Amino acid sequence: GQYSNGKKNGIGRYQWPSGEVYEGEWKNNLLDGLGIYYFTNGRIYKGYWKDSVKCGYGEYSWDDKGYIGYYKDDKKNGFGVYYWKKQIKVYIGFGKNGQMNGVGKFMTKSRCETGIWACGRKISLIDQAKLEEELKKDDSMKYMFYFNSTLDEIMEYINEMTAEKVTQEDVKDLATPSIVFIQK
Repeated sequence: GQYSNGKKNGIGRYQWPSGEVYEGEWKNNLLDGLGIYYFTNGRIYKGYWKDSVKCGYGEYSWDDKGYIGYYKDDKKNGFGVYYWKKQIKVYIGFGKNGQMNGVGKFMTKSRCETGIWACGRKISLIDQAKLEEELKKDDSMKYMFYFNSTLDEIMEYINEMTAEKVTQEDVKDLATPSIVFIQK
């Protein structure tokens, strides 16, 4: 990978003794920018980092579950989609500190509930008019498309996003796997 002033800076790949691997951008030995992190338990995070914490848009997947959305300070924050493929269920909406929080829509094959969430729990149901009112408060009408989508449409989107194994080509301009940081 690339070094500057004795530190990882630029594009590179690093494997920790635990077997976890990061491929992506570095700044002063910290994960910083776009990258893919492979956890030893099979989980994968593909997205943005700032000072070695998830920050900005990212996709985190494990088993048949995952999250596609925004992060702040290493936690899910802002708009996102949680999904459970085998159970065919999704949560579309807002989160804060890693939990569902704000306007959200929970869908399964037999149930569809739009409501207000707090600390990961639904606190009230709302109708379409209230949904629009809530989204306008936070200048979030751009997300209305997702709230108006059917379960099948959302699952199709998720399947397209997660259909292929994450590869280094998924991240623009990353170094080839042969470029590796050597642990000293």
